Amino acid sequence: MPAFFLVENVTPTSGAPDPMLETPKLSAYWRALQQNEHAAKVLVELHRGLEERRELMRKAAT
Repeated sequence: MPAFFLVENVTPTSGAPDPMLETPKLSAYWRALQQNEHAAKVLVELHRGLEERRELMRKAAT
């Protein structure tokens, strides 16, 4: 699940093409996984951690 999260949230910032667009079965699996109540809790934490990291990077850049 963390790998899917990174593909969805970090790949767009790299300028690389979205690999999920070329893998419809994988994309469907990821969408379904996000609806799972246990996975949703993990995703909240992953989003929180990513935002914290981005904030640290913004502060370091100034």
